[in-house]
Amino acid sequence: MKELARPNVWMFLMLTFGLSWALMMVPGWFFGSSPYLQLVQVILFAWGPALAAVVMRKWVFSSSLKGLGWNRKYYDYRWISLTLFGPLGVLIGTIALVFLLGNVFHIPGFGRIDIGLSSSTLSIGSLKEISLFSFIQDPMIDALNGEFWNTVLILAGLMIVIGASIGLLVHLGPEMGFRGYFLKELQPLGFLGGNTIVGLSMGAWQSFMLLLLLPEWSSQYLPIFLTIMGFHLCMAFPAAWLSLRTRSVYASATFISVLNQVSGLLVLFLWNSDPSLAGVNGLAGMLILLLATGAILIWDKDFVNDYEKLVY
Repeated sequence: MKELARPNVWMFLMLTFGLSWALMMVPGWFFGSSPYLQLVQVILFAWGPALAAVVMRKWVFSSSLKGLGWNRKYYDYRWISLTLFGPLGVLIGTIALVFLLGNVFHIPGFGRIDIGLSSSTLSIGSLKEISLFSFIQDPMIDALNGEFWNTVLILAGLMIVIGASIGLLVHLGPEMGFRGYFLKELQPLGFLGGNTIVGLSMGAWQSFMLLLLLPEWSSQYLPIFLTIMGFHLCMAFPAAWLSLRTRSVYASATFISVLNQVSGLLVLFLWNSDPSLAGVNGLAGMLILLLATGAILIWDKDFVNDYEKLVY
């Protein structure tokens, strides 16, 4: 059985934070600051973990990149379907939980689910005002305008497509580094122990990015950082299950990317809420992910028991 190599763990984390910082800051030194450049900086920052994994494998240990799940050989149509549409299940579960906590128990911060109010105010025609959806033509508007559920389905389809394509520019790099290389280093700690460290490390890494983007620190940002840490911790277990069961980090990257996109659909149903509590990335969504983790522990015991032996 492989033993935990603590120096490798710390070296990877230092490389990840350092390379991500360099990839993000260097373009700003040469080209100044602009909204478009900031988007490029975020994308470059996201590839720091993958680059750190390459450095560890190729230059530190002079080994190949095989065994890191950087392929789609076993990522077949069944798993593709799960990673594309599974996030909708998380969204629906979050809506149901928020309805219970907000509408039924009236817990402060969870707001209320009100589909009737959404259906009376949402118009497919308003989407044309957003440049991303400028392809929408008048006949489509005439056919769908005022149809709430048609609008929801169109938006869900668009978000899934964006998440499974453009969104991977931001999400694949972290998965290749943290879920590909780092997860393997931490396998001796078991499913729960290893992925707790993976989740907290990813949360700290993303928080580091936000610190670089913020003009100055303020205590009002603390709930945001806590939410980021909590979400990555709760996501770590289902994401590890996806990546190792499919033997591909493309599965976890696609699932997380699509989830981050479709999470925006919650605004069509939810009113007067605190996003850190009622959001898909907030406490409600975290609880749904923990339920998914519980399902893995109960119904896929072979995965949990043999976790330390699993390979990509």
